[in-house]
Amino acid sequence: MAEDFGERTERATPRKRQEARERGQVARSADLAAGVLLLGAFAALLLWGERMAAAAARLVRAGWGGAGAPDLTAAGASALITRSALAAAAALAPFVLVTVFLAFLGNFLQVGPLWAGELVRPDIGRISPGRGLRRLLGPHGAARTVMGILKIGCLAAVVYFVLARHVDPSRGAPLFAFFGEDLGGALARANRAACELGIACGAALCLLAVLDYGYRRWRHEADLRMTKLEVREEMRRLEGDPKIKERRRRIQRQIAFQRCLRDVPAADVVVTNPSEYAVALAYDEGADAAPRVVAKGEGAPAGRIREAAVAAGVPVVQRPPLARALYTLAAIGHEIPRQLYEGVAEVLAYVRRMSGAPRRERVA
Repeated sequence: MAEDFGERTERATPRKRQEARERGQVARSADLAAGVLLLGAFAALLLWGERMAAAAARLVRAGWGGAGAPDLTAAGASALITRSALAAAAALAPFVLVTVFLAFLGNFLQVGPLWAGELVRPDIGRISPGRGLRRLLGPHGAARTVMGILKIGCLAAVVYFVLARHVDPSRGAPLFAFFGEDLGGALARANRAACELGIACGAALCLLAVLDYGYRRWRHEADLRMTKLEVREEMRRLEGDPKIKERRRRIQRQIAFQRCLRDVPAADVVVTNPSEYAVALAYDEGADAAPRVVAKGEGAPAGRIREAAVAAGVPVVQRPPLARALYTLAAIGHEIPRQLYEGVAEVLAYVRRMSGAPRRERVA
């Protein structure tokens, strides 16, 4: 029993996954979102960095020139500030929009649309030293420590190799080359070096974050696992008590059978097994393409159908194979299957030949 109900061996049910998601418990790697943002931001800076620098230079020159005008008034200063703000916004807009979009995309791709109100509610337990210590010293804390050391080592190696291309004389780059150029050249070189460094670090962080996301996904699935007893209890809670469901189905079957009994007097014939099955058939040549099943039953319901037929004067004909086939293949309210046409036609013909006799139970 301990093995059956104590161990979390079952995958989480959809309901438990939904409840965990509503609480904000999802598999998400902050490093993956940071890596996407870092990679995209420096790529955008590489594309628009010179344009933004040029716009900033023009903005500074215009600002100093306007501020130094001898006829500057309060209205002129307000107009100058407005123009400068609009120019700065236009220069920075592409970069800001790209970074905001990437910050949203890095999280959306991992968890999809999600709003978890519980995560923003005040919880004193989140700052509990005891809980924090248990997180640090637990197995998951050790895994995070290993991942952190791995990330620091990889990023340090990336920074070294990227900067070496720009300052290492043995690789063709003069040491402190920034100091041997004018301001524009030094800024351009610094911009390229910073962008290359950011893109390389972002790419390395994304690769490491894929491993981190895989680990967090595995841990999330492991935390959501359920015992067999929990699965049964949840199924019972969602679907209801099996005894109550069975009672409802039994009542529904009884109601449906009572409706069928009311249609038996309108039948043309009842085909029996003779005691196991009973199927009542009706056929209107002007309206029906084939005979229809108006009632059918097995066991005790079959006996009640026969009794209702005898009471209403509906002929009862024993055809065991045909009765079993009709009960199995034909549905109440529907026409009989094509493969049973011949057998039913023979029964109806027999009933019509006997139509001159009083309507009572006949055995053929």
